[in-house]
Amino acid sequence: MTIKRCTASHEAGFTLLELVIGLTLVMLITTALFGGLRVAVRAWESGDAAVERDQEIRLVRNWLRRQLAQARPLLVRAEPGEFMLAFAGEAQTVRFVVPLPGHLGGGGLSELTVRIADTDTARHLIVEHELFHPEPLASHARKQKILLNDVAAIRFAYFGAQEADVEPSWHGSWSEVLYLPSLIQLQVRFAEGEPTDWTPLVVAPMIDGQGRAAPVWLGDTGA
Repeated sequence: MTIKRCTASHEAGFTLLELVIGLTLVMLITTALFGGLRVAVRAWESGDAAVERDQEIRLVRNWLRRQLAQARPLLVRAEPGEFMLAFAGEAQTVRFVVPLPGHLGGGGLSELTVRIADTDTARHLIVEHELFHPEPLASHARKQKILLNDVAAIRFAYFGAQEADVEPSWHGSWSEVLYLPSLIQLQVRFAEGEPTDWTPLVVAPMIDGQGRAAPVWLGDTGA
């Protein structure tokens, strides 16, 4: 009878060792589940961030395409009897004139400068805009806006013939020419490790049939 009672008691419960093993297994399974959940949440957030970044880049590309396509071939007086194009293209920056947007009143011209700007912690692609004035290098109220954050580098290139009787080709700058380039290309490089890709943006400015700039005399406010 004693042996039977001891056996029944043993079968009805758990030993301390079995309890410890069971709790350990539960802890391991719980840790694995929470670890997997954290990985899934991070992957979800990373996917959302990548989608938002791609959408941001797409919007910026479309905006730049529209603005560069509207570049106006305008001449301003530089010195008595001398003129210069209201367009300055370098490898790291481009300055050009476009029609003033309708929501800002329309009917006028705006000067845009697209370039890189450095801060203490990052580098950004920015645009500076101000009302266009035909005085060369005139300084007016200029506003700045960030187009893209965390940009490692940019490079502009300009396609066209800078001199008569010369075959058109790509140039790293476009200055001292009295007409717009046929094509403007922008390449953007992002920080190392960022999966975002930028296909070179190539835009053809809307110029007149001869590709020549229309004069804008000192004191004029429009084209």
